[in-house]
Amino acid sequence: MARNKSEVSYKFKINFKDADNSNRDIKDSSTKTMVKKAVGDYLVEETLKRVGEGKTGISKGKYNKTLTKDYKKEKGKISSSKISNMELHGNMLDQLKSEPYRDGVEIAIKGDEAPKAFAHHTSYRGHKFIKDRNTYKREFIPNKDQKYMAKIVKEVDAIVESFREDSGDE
Repeated sequence: MARNKSEVSYKFKINFKDADNSNRDIKDSSTKTMVKKAVGDYLVEETLKRVGEGKTGISKGKYNKTLTKDYKKEKGKISSSKISNMELHGNMLDQLKSEPYRDGVEIAIKGDEAPKAFAHHTSYRGHKFIKDRNTYKREFIPNKDQKYMAKIVKEVDAIVESFREDSGDE
């Protein structure tokens, strides 16, 4: 997990073990790969959906959907949206990806667009339109001390459970 100008990421650990029945643990590596892909796709899609609505998917996360006066004027030249959906040109959100790791998936924006993601999470000084560092914070990828909302985690659990059912392990 990282939150800096070169990477904003979060490692989401997937529970492949069934707390009630060890015979239903997901052990097969190809099934684990499919679960990671499905969970990663869901987390990226859900994050993009919430950002598009001007919301966060982070439990107790901050997301100010209002725009600064200067940014509203700039955005108005390109878009009819009146809220911060982080889609001025779409470049940053296009870089939101999921990558599998041993225990789950990493949700991240890395590379050239990471400084923008970092700015939205922290409102760091020097941003073109953000003067007050705390007013316009927009968290959309959890930090190490944060987690996704319970509703999102519950859906991830349902995705994992569907693979238990499909594998026929009962």
